Amino acid sequence: MLLEAYSTPTWREFGEYLHPDAVLHQAREIPDAGTYRGKEEFLRGLRIWLEEWEDFRYRPVEILEGRDRIFMRINLEGKGKGSGVALEQEIFNVWEMREGRPWRCEVYWNDDDARQAAGL
Repeated sequence: MLLEAYSTPTWREFGEYLHPDAVLHQAREIPDAGTYRGKEEFLRGLRIWLEEWEDFRYRPVEILEGRDRIFMRINLEGKGKGSGVALEQEIFNVWEMREGRPWRCEVYWNDDDARQAAGL
């Protein structure tokens, strides 16, 4: 289900896959990082991040299931709206599911930290 959610063209469509009580914990390295609780807040956290970019893409390149979590290695690509600076960055998401839907996402900048959090 996560791969299907990440292949949607907009963040609004991505949100249709989320559990109503979804939680987003952004990496502390992200400017204005925070924790967003509930589907609408989760999407607001995404929107705050995405509004800073043009032609932004999330591209999952590795998905592994841990004991009770899912590890995702993701390539980010985009260009800053204000700066015009191109971004190519690898990040890591660790997901927990609830009632068969994506519920909790923790964002990491470090592969080892994310793998450990996923129980790998």
